[in-house]
Amino acid sequence: MDVEAPPGLDRFGAFANRRELDALRPALQPGERILYLLEAEQGKRGLLAATDRRLVFATAGLLRRKAMTWGYTDVVGLKVLKAVDDATLTIQLRGGEIVFDGCRKREVEAFVKAVRERPPGPDDPLDFTPAEKRPKTEKQLRRERLDRMFRKGSMTKAEYERSVRALDSE
Repeated sequence: MDVEAPPGLDRFGAFANRRELDALRPALQPGERILYLLEAEQGKRGLLAATDRRLVFATAGLLRRKAMTWGYTDVVGLKVLKAVDDATLTIQLRGGEIVFDGCRKREVEAFVKAVRERPPGPDDPLDFTPAEKRPKTEKQLRRERLDRMFRKGSMTKAEYERSVRALDSE
């Protein structure tokens, strides 16, 4: 439950969001690890935490602290809409979606990466599905699209190799 030096916040961010961090502490379960913290707004300013078990949004007012949680089994997808100065993160759930505004672009990308690459949680069911039957990642789908375009002659070999290198470096 390391909330003092959370990933995603520097020392100033931890100081500026100390009340939100205090609201986040009791919302965490014993042994739950924070993978990334994101400063976001959803009606109120707060911290969105990606943990190894779920997503937690903590806000703190003058008199009341509040935390909302969503398990990863309820999360269908994450969408990032980038603007000039900031970004909007949309968490798509089975029953709708939640929009978080006022996020920094670089931090949103790191948050989404942390969620997608998170280790399986202790309560996650084991997955015995063969690799060929598992849903493909976005990167795999983009690679297949590049392969199809190259085979059909839509792109030159140099364009194809450049695109594959760019995809692999992500």
